Amino acid sequence: MAARIDSLDISLFTLDVGNAGAAQNLLARLTGYELGLPQTVANTKGIAQRHQRGKVTAVEETFRVSLNQEDGSNVVQTALDISALTIGGSAYVTQARSTKLAIRTLVDEGKAYNSMKKWSNATGTDYSLDAELMVSAAAAHALETAAESSTATDKELTTTWTFGGLTITAPMVLSSLNRTGESERIQMLSVSLQGNGAPTSPSGTGTGFAEILWRMLLGTAEFAAIIHPAGTTSGARLISSHASRKALMLELNIDGNEEEVLRWEGTLQMTGGGIGGNQS
Repeated sequence: MAARIDSLDISLFTLDVGNAGAAQNLLARLTGYELGLPQTVANTKGIAQRHQRGKVTAVEETFRVSLNQEDGSNVVQTALDISALTIGGSAYVTQARSTKLAIRTLVDEGKAYNSMKKWSNATGTDYSLDAELMVSAAAAHALETAAESSTATDKELTTTWTFGGLTITAPMVLSSLNRTGESERIQMLSVSLQGNGAPTSPSGTGTGFAEILWRMLLGTAEFAAIIHPAGTTSGARLISSHASRKALMLELNIDGNEEEVLRWEGTLQMTGGGIGGNQS
Protein backbone atom coordinates (compact mmCIF):
# COMPACT_ATOMS: atom_id res chain seq x y z
CA MET A 1 0.00 0.00 0.00
CA ALA A 2 1.37 3.41 -0.97
CA ALA A 3 2.49 5.75 1.79
CA ARG A 4 0.36 8.80 2.43
CA ILE A 5 1.69 12.35 2.34
CA ASP A 6 1.41 14.21 5.66
CA SER A 7 2.42 17.61 7.03
CA LEU A 8 6.00 16.45 7.68
CA ASP A 9 6.47 16.07 3.91
CA ILE A 10 6.06 19.82 3.29
CA SER A 11 9.58 20.97 2.45
CA LEU A 12 9.27 24.62 1.43
CA PHE A 13 7.02 27.66 1.72
CA THR A 14 8.37 31.00 0.53
CA LEU A 15 7.13 34.54 -0.07
CA ASP A 16 9.20 37.28 -1.67
CA VAL A 17 9.35 39.29 1.57
CA GLY A 18 13.07 39.04 2.28
CA ASN A 19 15.66 41.77 1.79
CA ALA A 20 15.16 43.55 -1.56
CA GLY A 21 12.23 41.24 -2.31
CA ALA A 22 14.20 38.01 -2.02
CA ALA A 23 12.27 34.81 -1.30
CA GLN A 24 12.03 34.14 2.45
CA ASN A 25 11.28 30.64 3.72
CA LEU A 26 8.39 30.89 6.21
CA LEU A 27 7.83 27.14 6.53
CA ALA A 28 8.52 27.21 10.28
CA ARG A 29 5.61 29.65 10.70
CA LEU A 30 3.15 27.81 8.45
CA THR A 31 0.31 26.17 10.40
CA GLY A 32 -1.97 25.24 7.51
CA TYR A 33 -2.64 25.69 3.82
CA GLU A 34 -5.32 25.01 1.23
CA LEU A 35 -4.93 24.88 -2.54
CA GLY A 36 -8.21 25.58 -4.32
CA LEU A 37 -9.23 25.05 -7.96
CA PRO A 38 -12.89 26.12 -8.23
CA GLN A 39 -14.36 25.54 -11.70
CA THR A 40 -17.02 27.64 -13.42
CA VAL A 41 -19.48 25.33 -15.18
CA ALA A 42 -21.85 26.69 -17.81
CA ASN A 43 -25.23 25.00 -18.25
CA THR A 44 -25.39 23.31 -21.68
CA LYS A 45 -28.68 21.46 -21.20
CA GLY A 46 -31.14 21.75 -24.07
CA ILE A 47 -34.86 22.31 -23.71
CA ALA A 48 -35.72 18.69 -24.55
CA GLN A 49 -32.97 17.08 -22.50
CA ARG A 50 -33.85 15.54 -19.14
CA HIS A 51 -30.50 15.44 -17.34
CA GLN A 52 -28.13 18.16 -16.29
CA ARG A 53 -25.26 18.97 -18.68
CA GLY A 54 -22.36 21.33 -18.31
CA LYS A 55 -19.07 22.58 -19.72
CA VAL A 56 -16.20 24.17 -17.78
CA THR A 57 -15.64 27.75 -18.94
CA ALA A 58 -13.22 29.08 -16.31
CA VAL A 59 -10.89 27.96 -13.53
CA GLU A 60 -9.56 29.95 -10.59
CA GLU A 61 -6.39 29.05 -8.65
CA THR A 62 -6.42 30.07 -4.99
CA PHE A 63 -4.00 29.52 -2.15
CA ARG A 64 -4.88 30.04 1.54
CA VAL A 65 -2.19 30.05 4.23
CA SER A 66 -2.25 30.30 8.03
CA LEU A 67 0.88 31.59 9.79
CA ASN A 68 2.16 32.23 13.30
CA GLN A 69 3.67 35.73 13.52
CA GLU A 70 7.35 36.05 14.37
CA ASP A 71 9.48 39.07 15.29
CA GLY A 72 12.11 38.71 12.56
CA SER A 73 14.45 36.81 14.88
CA ASN A 74 12.53 33.50 14.79
CA VAL A 75 10.62 34.28 18.00
CA VAL A 76 6.90 33.52 17.73
CA GLN A 77 4.71 36.39 18.94
CA THR A 78 1.67 35.99 21.22
CA ALA A 79 -0.98 38.19 22.77
CA LEU A 80 1.62 39.07 25.43
CA ASP A 81 3.45 40.95 22.66
CA ILE A 82 0.53 43.32 21.98
CA SER A 83 1.74 46.58 23.47
CA ALA A 84 -0.79 49.20 22.36
CA LEU A 85 -4.42 49.62 21.34
CA THR A 86 -5.48 53.26 21.15
CA ILE A 87 -8.81 54.42 19.75
CA GLY A 88 -9.59 58.11 19.53
CA GLY A 89 -6.78 59.00 21.93
CA SER A 90 -7.86 56.57 24.68
CA ALA A 91 -5.76 53.49 25.52
CA TYR A 92 -7.55 50.14 25.72
CA VAL A 93 -4.75 47.57 25.64
CA THR A 94 -5.33 46.67 29.32
CA GLN A 95 -9.05 46.10 28.68
CA ALA A 96 -8.78 44.15 25.42
CA ARG A 97 -9.41 40.42 25.12
CA SER A 98 -9.24 40.18 21.35
CA THR A 99 -8.45 42.32 18.32
CA LYS A 100 -8.79 41.46 14.64
CA LEU A 101 -7.39 43.46 11.74
CA ALA A 102 -8.95 42.57 8.38
CA ILE A 103 -7.53 43.84 5.09
CA ARG A 104 -9.26 43.19 1.76
CA THR A 105 -8.02 43.93 -1.75
CA LEU A 106 -10.87 45.19 -3.93
CA VAL A 107 -10.74 43.59 -7.37
CA ASP A 108 -12.40 43.46 -10.76
CA GLU A 109 -12.18 40.50 -13.13
CA GLY A 110 -9.21 40.90 -15.47
CA LYS A 111 -9.63 37.97 -17.84
CA ALA A 112 -11.07 38.20 -21.34
CA TYR A 113 -13.87 35.89 -22.49
CA ASN A 114 -11.48 33.72 -24.51
CA SER A 115 -9.27 32.93 -21.49
CA MET A 116 -9.82 29.92 -19.24
CA LYS A 117 -7.80 31.11 -16.21
CA LYS A 118 -9.44 33.66 -13.89
CA TRP A 119 -7.34 36.50 -12.55
CA SER A 120 -8.20 39.71 -10.74
CA ASN A 121 -7.12 43.31 -11.19
CA ALA A 122 -6.64 45.22 -7.92
CA THR A 123 -8.81 48.36 -7.72
CA GLY A 124 -8.59 49.42 -4.05
CA THR A 125 -8.10 48.45 -0.40
CA ASP A 126 -10.55 48.16 2.49
CA TYR A 127 -9.51 47.54 6.08
CA SER A 128 -11.29 47.22 9.42
CA LEU A 129 -10.55 46.52 13.07
CA ASP A 130 -12.74 44.68 15.60
CA ALA A 131 -12.03 44.61 19.33
CA GLU A 132 -13.57 42.95 22.37
CA LEU A 133 -13.07 45.18 25.42
CA MET A 134 -13.83 44.61 29.08
CA VAL A 135 -15.83 47.53 30.45
CA SER A 136 -13.74 49.64 32.78
CA ALA A 137 -15.19 52.33 35.00
CA ALA A 138 -12.37 54.64 33.93
CA ALA A 139 -11.90 53.95 30.24
CA ALA A 140 -14.68 52.44 28.17
CA HIS A 141 -17.26 55.20 28.15
CA ALA A 142 -15.49 57.42 25.60
CA LEU A 143 -16.43 54.97 22.84
CA GLU A 144 -20.06 54.86 23.97
CA THR A 145 -20.14 58.65 24.00
CA ALA A 146 -18.83 58.70 20.44
CA ALA A 147 -21.35 56.07 19.34
CA GLU A 148 -24.27 58.00 20.85
CA SER A 149 -23.18 61.38 19.48
CA SER A 150 -25.23 63.18 16.83
CA THR A 151 -22.05 64.72 15.41
CA ALA A 152 -20.47 62.70 12.61
CA THR A 153 -16.93 63.87 13.31
CA ASP A 154 -17.13 62.48 16.87
CA LYS A 155 -17.10 59.02 15.31
CA GLU A 156 -13.90 59.62 13.31
CA LEU A 157 -11.27 58.03 15.52
CA THR A 158 -7.57 57.66 14.81
CA THR A 159 -6.67 54.11 15.81
CA THR A 160 -3.30 52.53 16.63
CA TRP A 161 -2.63 48.84 17.20
CA THR A 162 0.89 47.62 18.02
CA PHE A 163 1.29 43.85 17.95
CA GLY A 164 4.48 41.80 17.94
CA GLY A 165 6.58 44.84 17.09
CA LEU A 166 4.39 45.92 14.14
CA THR A 167 2.17 49.00 14.20
CA ILE A 168 -0.78 50.18 12.17
CA THR A 169 -1.99 53.75 12.71
CA ALA A 170 -4.95 54.78 10.63
CA PRO A 171 -7.90 57.17 10.40
CA MET A 172 -11.00 55.11 11.11
CA VAL A 173 -14.76 55.50 11.56
CA LEU A 174 -16.72 53.83 14.34
CA SER A 175 -19.13 51.54 12.51
CA SER A 176 -20.63 49.49 15.34
CA LEU A 177 -20.65 49.25 19.14
CA ASN A 178 -22.48 46.74 21.33
CA ARG A 179 -22.42 46.43 25.12
CA THR A 180 -23.33 43.11 26.72
CA GLY A 181 -23.76 41.85 30.26
CA GLU A 182 -24.40 38.34 31.57
CA SER A 183 -24.78 36.83 35.02
CA GLU A 184 -21.40 36.32 36.73
CA ARG A 185 -19.56 37.80 33.73
CA ILE A 186 -17.63 41.03 33.09
CA GLN A 187 -19.53 43.46 30.91
CA MET A 188 -18.06 43.69 27.41
CA LEU A 189 -17.91 46.18 24.55
CA SER A 190 -17.76 44.86 20.99
CA VAL A 191 -16.29 47.62 18.84
CA SER A 192 -15.98 47.72 15.04
CA LEU A 193 -14.14 50.39 13.06
CA GLN A 194 -13.60 50.74 9.33
CA GLY A 195 -10.88 52.54 7.41
CA ASN A 196 -11.34 56.23 6.62
CA GLY A 197 -8.43 56.90 4.28
CA ALA A 198 -4.83 55.79 3.95
CA PRO A 199 -3.03 54.50 7.06
CA THR A 200 -0.09 56.62 8.23
CA SER A 201 1.84 53.53 9.31
CA PRO A 202 3.37 51.12 8.58
CA SER A 203 5.67 53.26 6.45
CA GLY A 204 8.24 52.00 3.98
CA THR A 205 9.05 48.39 3.27
CA GLY A 206 10.65 45.84 5.53
CA THR A 207 11.07 42.08 5.57
CA GLY A 208 8.91 39.16 6.65
CA PHE A 209 5.64 40.01 8.35
CA ALA A 210 6.37 43.76 8.27
CA GLU A 211 6.61 43.57 4.48
CA ILE A 212 3.37 41.58 4.20
CA LEU A 213 1.48 44.16 6.27
CA TRP A 214 2.90 47.13 4.35
CA ARG A 215 2.32 45.57 0.95
CA MET A 216 -1.31 44.76 1.76
CA LEU A 217 -2.15 48.19 3.17
CA LEU A 218 -0.07 50.53 1.03
CA GLY A 219 1.76 48.46 -1.60
CA THR A 220 0.78 46.28 -4.54
CA ALA A 221 -0.70 43.35 -2.55
CA GLU A 222 1.27 41.09 -4.94
CA PHE A 223 3.49 38.23 -3.78
CA ALA A 224 5.58 35.52 -5.38
CA ALA A 225 4.60 32.35 -3.49
CA ILE A 226 5.97 28.81 -3.70
CA ILE A 227 5.01 25.74 -1.65
CA HIS A 228 6.27 22.16 -2.01
CA PRO A 229 3.70 19.98 -0.18
CA ALA A 230 5.36 16.65 -1.02
CA GLY A 231 9.03 16.97 -0.23
CA THR A 232 10.62 17.50 -3.65
CA THR A 233 9.73 19.30 -6.86
CA SER A 234 10.28 16.23 -9.01
CA GLY A 235 6.90 14.61 -9.57
CA ALA A 236 5.41 16.45 -6.59
CA ARG A 237 2.40 18.71 -6.52
CA LEU A 238 3.35 22.28 -5.78
CA ILE A 239 2.13 25.79 -6.26
CA SER A 240 4.34 28.39 -7.84
CA SER A 241 3.87 31.98 -8.92
CA HIS A 242 6.69 33.47 -10.93
CA ALA A 243 8.26 36.80 -10.03
CA SER A 244 7.12 38.35 -13.31
CA ARG A 245 3.47 37.39 -12.71
CA LYS A 246 2.75 37.18 -9.02
CA ALA A 247 -0.11 36.09 -6.80
CA LEU A 248 -2.55 38.76 -5.62
CA MET A 249 -3.44 38.57 -1.92
CA LEU A 250 -7.20 39.07 -1.77
CA GLU A 251 -7.61 38.96 2.01
CA LEU A 252 -5.44 39.13 5.12
CA ASN A 253 -6.77 38.62 8.64
CA ILE A 254 -4.58 39.15 11.72
CA ASP A 255 -5.98 37.85 15.02
CA GLY A 256 -4.75 38.75 18.48
CA ASN A 257 -6.65 36.73 21.06
CA GLU A 258 -6.09 36.36 24.80
CA GLU A 259 -3.56 33.60 25.65
CA GLU A 260 -2.97 32.73 21.96
CA VAL A 261 -0.33 33.14 19.26
CA LEU A 262 -0.73 36.11 16.90
CA ARG A 263 -2.21 34.38 13.86
CA TRP A 264 -2.26 35.52 10.24
CA GLU A 265 -4.47 34.06 7.51
CA GLY A 266 -4.12 35.13 3.89
CA THR A 267 -5.89 34.17 0.68
CA LEU A 268 -4.06 34.59 -2.61
CA GLN A 269 -5.25 34.25 -6.19
CA MET A 270 -2.60 33.01 -8.61
CA THR A 271 -2.05 35.30 -11.58
CA GLY A 272 1.03 33.52 -12.91
CA GLY A 273 2.62 30.08 -12.56
CA GLY A 274 -0.01 27.79 -11.13
CA ILE A 275 -0.84 24.56 -9.36
CA GLY A 276 0.41 21.24 -10.60
CA GLY A 277 3.32 18.85 -10.85
CA ASN A 278 7.00 19.69 -11.27
CA GLN A 279 6.61 23.45 -11.80
CA SER A 280 9.34 25.94 -11.02
